[in-house]
Amino acid sequence: MLELECSSRVVFYVRQRGGGRGVPEHARQVPPAAPTCGKKGGVLRVIPVSTAIARGVGVSTDYVLGLPERVDSLYRSRIIAKDRSGQGKARVISVPDPSLQLVQEWIADFVRENTSELPPYVAAYETGRSIVQNALIHASHRHLLTLDIHHFFPSCTREMVVVKVFSGMSARDGETGQRHQLGADDVDLLASLSCYKGALAVGSPCSPFIANRIMLPVDGEIIAALPDGYAYSRYSDDISISSDSRINTGLITQIVEKILSDHGFSLNRSKTHCRGTGNARRVTGVFLTSDGSLSIGRDRKKELCRQLYALLKKQEGSPSRVLGMLFFCKQVEPEYFNTLVAKYATYGLANDYGGVIPALQALRRKM
Repeated sequence: MLELECSSRVVFYVRQRGGGRGVPEHARQVPPAAPTCGKKGGVLRVIPVSTAIARGVGVSTDYVLGLPERVDSLYRSRIIAKDRSGQGKARVISVPDPSLQLVQEWIADFVRENTSELPPYVAAYETGRSIVQNALIHASHRHLLTLDIHHFFPSCTREMVVVKVFSGMSARDGETGQRHQLGADDVDLLASLSCYKGALAVGSPCSPFIANRIMLPVDGEIIAALPDGYAYSRYSDDISISSDSRINTGLITQIVEKILSDHGFSLNRSKTHCRGTGNARRVTGVFLTSDGSLSIGRDRKKELCRQLYALLKKQEGSPSRVLGMLFFCKQVEPEYFNTLVAKYATYGLANDYGGVIPALQALRRKM
């Protein structure tokens, strides 16, 4: 970690990244360290956010200050699969170029390190959070309502980024230990570097962490409006609400929709689902069983077995995809994962390479 002095004698704690990786040669000029005076009669020399970023990623301050005017030109469109297994509907994301990505990774670290730990019901992106932790919040409840926020990241406007995140953010004073709010210039720079065409971009490394903090008051209002005994979680744009009693889908959906609308968001009504114990209850891709445990689901298990056999015995299929499915299985159903890799340990290439995982990794290198 690198300790840097910033405006208002604020100290930023940042991780040095990349040493200018992906940045034009002329920009790789790290500013000299700012001298400080002694404790008696001295005043610390202040350093703005632009210099803190420059030092953190290994570029010049002028380069950082020049990014906002051309930030929208530093993205490219990319089509990716919806999930790690390669299945699902493809979507288009906007990916920052390497130089901007480094800066946004710095911003992501800064946001996480200078805001309080988020509540457990914020289930995505934060340290220690996962789809498994999200599903466990609802595993013991009989009824489940799932909702989807429409165009989540693009709905997080630059104004929201400024007002709900950076304007209220503070960092620690290295001399006194007190916290000070960011200055207006720092807020403007951080917002400009975080946004694409006036909103957060799907594909930016800092978007998830900023969006989570924009949503905190929204999450709080929804929870306060729910009846007693209801459980709530949000995994990025996926809202899950569960209860042991039957859920009035129309009423709860209306409540959530009104609160979202008040904050500039909307629901994707086509993705609203309510299920009881007699139906397949699924939270962010994880199935909830009637005994309160988690499962990857019968269809996934059958498909995983089929693809494992094809790869290990015939070298047919995608080893990367199957490794992704196995990793997902290990997260959700570790006992079934252990049973599966033990069962197939003597099949074809698994026998030659000393196990299923080494065999798939070797196949991936060859294919």
